[in-house]
Amino acid sequence: MKNILCALVLTCLGSVSAGFAQNTAIVIPNAEMQAKLKEMIEKKVQDDSLRVANAGDANVGVFFIHLNPGQTPQEPIQLMSHNDVTEVYYVIKGEGTLYHGGTIENPTPRDLATTGGPSKGGPSKGKLTQSVGPGDVFIVPANTPHQVNLGAKTEMVYIVFRFDPKKHLQLK
Repeated sequence: MKNILCALVLTCLGSVSAGFAQNTAIVIPNAEMQAKLKEMIEKKVQDDSLRVANAGDANVGVFFIHLNPGQTPQEPIQLMSHNDVTEVYYVIKGEGTLYHGGTIENPTPRDLATTGGPSKGGPSKGKLTQSVGPGDVFIVPANTPHQVNLGAKTEMVYIVFRFDPKKHLQLK
């Protein structure tokens, strides 16, 4: 599974790697990832970056998402759409529902400078649902309405790789 994930990330990076701003790889050791996840759980933080790097043609970020049991979707379901940022999700732990597609009705602009740049959100119409769990990977292109919600089942942890050609994400 690790090899599949690495291949996916390298494929996605291929479009931005030609202008990579440095000539070395950026490594995020597992110990650093585990420490960040522990910190997020203790501080009850849901979405935080491990690293955001300048990859030449885009900033590329690696983020952890942590959802606690009992977090349920707000009704009506609120979806979000990032204007410029494409995301690749890899579910590590837990099960939930991916809501995606359709349209956002009466979208409200949001500036998520640390996690997604200019975005919009609101109630949705015509969305699709997909159950997701450990090992699942899904790609959410820029401008695609989406949301992952846990319901009341279990804790959920996933990694999000964010590709930001307009460089809204803050380097870290």
